[in-house]
Amino acid sequence: MTIGLDAWFASGQRVSVDLPNRQAVHLFCRVAGSGSWVTLLHGFPTCSWDWAEVADALTPEHRLLLPDLLGFGDSDKPPGHDYALV
Repeated sequence: MTIGLDAWFASGQRVSVDLPNRQAVHLFCRVAGSGSWVTLLHGFPTCSWDWAEVADALTPEHRLLLPDLLGFGDSDKPPGHDYALV
């Protein structure tokens, strides 16, 4: 059974990051498992929850970092920020 979106966000945290223009933003990050680190990035226009169905299978041997990129999921969506695919 896949974890629900609300439970997914409740099991992570929002981390403060300073952008190059010194603007502070918060990115959602979820860390799970133990072992060697693996970072899983989501596609456009979704969020880290894309990985919910496979995360449990990876956590016995890997420590997962699952962030929501700026503007997506539970991360900040700063006004005036230019979001682009290129």
